Amino acid sequence: MVRPSLDDSCSGIAVGEDLLCNAGVGYKSGMRTALLVVALTGCASSPGRDPRALPETNSACLANAHARQDQGLPALPTPPPAATPKPPPLDVAPTLIEGHRISGQRAITPDKDTERAMRQAGVTQTSPTFKLCLDTQGVPTSVTLLRSSCFPRYDAEIEAKLAEWRYSPYQKDGVAVEVCTAITFIYRGYGG
Repeated sequence: MVRPSLDDSCSGIAVGEDLLCNAGVGYKSGMRTALLVVALTGCASSPGRDPRALPETNSACLANAHARQDQGLPALPTPPPAATPKPPPLDVAPTLIEGHRISGQRAITPDKDTERAMRQAGVTQTSPTFKLCLDTQGVPTSVTLLRSSCFPRYDAEIEAKLAEWRYSPYQKDGVAVEVCTAITFIYRGYGG
C-alpha cells in the first residue's frame, strides 16, 4: 500500500494513511476525510493530539494563514459564529392568553351538514381541543389538533378560524415571547 507523501506545497503530518495538510493544498489521491476537516479549519493538530479534533487557535495557525496569503492563496474560510438557539415557546394557560385576544370569533359552530350528522349520530356535545402557538407579535404560527370532535369538517373549520385569530404580544419580564396554549371548544347541539 502506498502511503501519501508530503510535497513542497504542503506541510503536514501523516496519520495512518491520511495526510493532514496545514495549507490545504498538495492533495494526493490517497487522502481522505481528515484532510477535509483540516482544510476547512485551516490548521493541523498538535503532535500527540487526535487529528480529528478541532485545532486550537495558535501561532502555528496564524503563521499558516500568513503563509497562504504570501503564496497568493485565498484565506481559508472562517466558520460563522454559532447561532444562539431560539428558546422554545412558553406554555401558557388558556385563561392567561385569552385576555390578549384582540380578534377572532370565539363561538365557532359546525356548519349545517355537520350539525345534521351530529344529530343522526346521537351526539349532543363535543369538545375538540387544539394547541395554538403564537409568535412575538401575537400571530398564530401553528394550530394542532389535540382532541378531535369526531367530525373532521368541524375540526377543519375550527382550525381555519383559529389561524385567523390575533393577539396582543404576550410578555415575560417585559419582553414579547412566543407562546403556546391549549384551547377547548365545547359545542352542545340539539337536546344537549
